[in-house]
Amino acid sequence: MDKFKLIKIGLYFVILVVLCYFSVGYSYELYGIGLENINMNNVEANVDGADFSPFIMLMGYGVNGILATINTVVYAVVVMILGLILLLPFCFVGLSKKRNVTIEEYKIYKNVAIVTYVVAFLIGCILTRFTGVLILFFYNTIWFTEVLIFVIMVAKKHLKAE
Repeated sequence: MDKFKLIKIGLYFVILVVLCYFSVGYSYELYGIGLENINMNNVEANVDGADFSPFIMLMGYGVNGILATINTVVYAVVVMILGLILLLPFCFVGLSKKRNVTIEEYKIYKNVAIVTYVVAFLIGCILTRFTGVLILFFYNTIWFTEVLIFVIMVAKKHLKAE
């Protein structure tokens, strides 16, 4: 392999590590905050002698759920935008018409993407103590889909070169 292809593969690996860092980090952050946004332990609400504490507690738990959902969606959008910002210039430079893609390069891209996805998922599961598996799967799938689109583009480029 020539120097440009090695640099391209190294940059690809760095991009994957950054995307994994953000997806695992956001999953861990959501695990850290959990539903502890509003403390609902000592709620006493009496209106005209009637106890409204259960209603107030239910509203507090609802607000906690809405805040967790908003955090999840915002983090997912950030991971998606970050993936696009990192991968789009990489696609345009790395897959320009002047460059040829070899089968070895395609296999490296594909295998590194799969290994990075599995490692990011396992690290995230360990950090969140297997409680944030669904969110971790959601975040990792976002960047993995973007990376798979790149790998498909590399495969098409290779088939076109043959």
